[in-house]
Amino acid sequence: MRKKLHFNLVLISGLLLIAIILSSGQPAAAQGGDPEYFYYFPLFDHHTDPFYAFGLDGGDLGSVVIDPNNSNVLYARTWGNGVYKSGDGGETWINKSIGLESSYIYDIAIDPFNSDHIIISSYEHGVAYSLNAGETWVEDNPGLHEKAVVYSIDFCPENPGTVYVALREPTYTSGGTTYYPGGVFKSTDGGLTWENKSTGLPIDYVYDLAIDPNNPDIIYTAMHRTGVYKTTNGGESWMVKNNGLVHRDARSIEVDRFTGQVNVGLWDGYGYAYSTDGAASWKSVTSTNNQNLYVWQVQIDPNREGDKSVFLSTATGVYFCDNPRESTVCQPFAYAGKWVWDLALDVNGGANAAGYTNVMYSTLQHNGIFKSISAGSSFVPKSKGIRANIVNSILVDPTNPDILYLSALNRGLFKSTDGGTRWSSLNYLLPSKLINELAFRPGNSDVIYAGTQNNGLWISNNKGQTWFSESGGLGRSTGEGMIPQGEKITPDVLEEIYNWMDPVDLENLTAPYQSEITTRASSPYNIRAIGFDEDQPQNMFVGTYGYGVKRSENWGLNWAGTSISSGVVNSTVFDSTPLISNPFIVGLNGLGVRISSDRSSWSNTSLSSRDVYVLEVALGEYYLAGTDDWIYRAVNVNGPWGRTAELVVLPPGITVTDLQIDPSNSAIVWATTNHGLYGSVDSGLTWNPYTTDILNQNMLTIVPITGSAGSYYIGSSGGDIQVFTP
Repeated sequence: MRKKLHFNLVLISGLLLIAIILSSGQPAAAQGGDPEYFYYFPLFDHHTDPFYAFGLDGGDLGSVVIDPNNSNVLYARTWGNGVYKSGDGGETWINKSIGLESSYIYDIAIDPFNSDHIIISSYEHGVAYSLNAGETWVEDNPGLHEKAVVYSIDFCPENPGTVYVALREPTYTSGGTTYYPGGVFKSTDGGLTWENKSTGLPIDYVYDLAIDPNNPDIIYTAMHRTGVYKTTNGGESWMVKNNGLVHRDARSIEVDRFTGQVNVGLWDGYGYAYSTDGAASWKSVTSTNNQNLYVWQVQIDPNREGDKSVFLSTATGVYFCDNPRESTVCQPFAYAGKWVWDLALDVNGGANAAGYTNVMYSTLQHNGIFKSISAGSSFVPKSKGIRANIVNSILVDPTNPDILYLSALNRGLFKSTDGGTRWSSLNYLLPSKLINELAFRPGNSDVIYAGTQNNGLWISNNKGQTWFSESGGLGRSTGEGMIPQGEKITPDVLEEIYNWMDPVDLENLTAPYQSEITTRASSPYNIRAIGFDEDQPQNMFVGTYGYGVKRSENWGLNWAGTSISSGVVNSTVFDSTPLISNPFIVGLNGLGVRISSDRSSWSNTSLSSRDVYVLEVALGEYYLAGTDDWIYRAVNVNGPWGRTAELVVLPPGITVTDLQIDPSNSAIVWATTNHGLYGSVDSGLTWNPYTTDILNQNMLTIVPITGSAGSYYIGSSGGDIQVFTP
């Protein structure tokens, strides 16, 4: 089947969950026991995944902000679908993104003097403000760079209208040296205009700010490569404060309002450090360094007056440090092994008998929002209404358009039987947790194939109710140049899906991850594309990552090699035009388009040196290839292939992720890209951008809705699944 860029999918499983909750009067770390988070035991299936997903609610959530004047009002930032708001303590959520130009949100801040006044930052769009509690947003940034990425927004706790932001500007190279400009900007009119307050700061990104709650003229920065800086005059001048700081890549900084202790979270596995003398000197908590913690956020328990209780949100879970000192052993607190973006503590939610804050909200990468009302001894999902999934594969049953299948990054496989209104998870049925590609057997939509990441091919004969694997011949062998055990065998998933981001920001998302490695030398292939001889569908061919094309003569039960024995194969397509000599077509990274008459021997075409991500064919008319250099077209698959014309200047770094010819009119073609939707009305010869009302323009896939009058489903990177009707 034709296919776009492929990414790892982590499948979350279970049918009906029973929570085993270990409750306590204090945070789990204080007990000295194991990390405490939900363990679920689904009936009829022996599985214990605490992040099982019932439906599509949730996805890529970055953080939760609690209204300081009303704890029932929450705002959540997503990485792909804008801003959501809850008025009932997280029980339900509604999207509030009208007026936003970017769907990727970095930070949210609520004016402590006026809860209707909110400022958010969106990726490479500076900031936007709302004066009506998020109903509408205005993006206007006088004084900020038009491409500024604002990492942190801080309202002054004492001076109404005073706001600070920490940001970066576009990276540039001069004289062979790369520079990372950033700084601190200040507004005294509630965010309407901004003034640079970076005197004394180095040329470097600023990730976070901390205003001393007892003296708002004192502010600290967390810098990308240059550690911590301090101002004592509201940003008029800055001084470096790195004495004793073990690492200079700081991501989060907070000041304890009771003790004045400054706490900083460090990147690259250096953990957490603190200062008791206003950042004149620093001490590292050795255990966090030894645990190789990448600390994204530092939070201080607001109810622990006199006792310094610090929570660390890291790439490997939440850690708790009670009265931290150099020798303190910070304990795993929740979500061991999971990337936790944030832990929001409700200062108005009360405390337990030991004085620890009761109400907490956590956000997990790809897994949504969780809430605790028991000081963190247990968390429950609270993502109802939030749709921020990365959707990269959609199947519509050709015999019944109400039946849909969808795969979402790190959330797995879902099925709907009512046209997408409700979704159920099929993850617990699949032993494999990583899926790249889904396909129906031609002529029989009861049979579904799932191409997995390093687990070969899985097959269901009953609409996804049960699955089996018969991937004989899809395991690595020494004769094929077997990758040694322990070496990387997969692409860096997030590097593929977020390749449009600034390299430093992309590194923030990927650095802590250990890329998947072989667990056994003969582990099955990474299947990236699935193809059939549609006239004789028992004859199949699949594209792999690193091992070329494989073929089967018996519905995928056994497999053999082909003349393409290496390379990354992203796309497969079958041309059913009568009497065509080479009906089998594949697209490869760096090797362009290749064709075959028998799925065994493959030959080059004139398009032989590009990365080809997706293929599409209008039977008997033309061929299209989405490449690293826009869209190529041919009337004969053997060539010549020519680059099609775009009628506007293309954005730099644009990538074609999917192509779809209108089923009822082959002159109309749609292309999804990481910069929105493009359309052609002349069979792919020329292209124009097409404006939709879909907020997320980083689109990954497009499929027609069976039986509709020209409507489509579009899956996007964090924007979930949307219906598009031209």
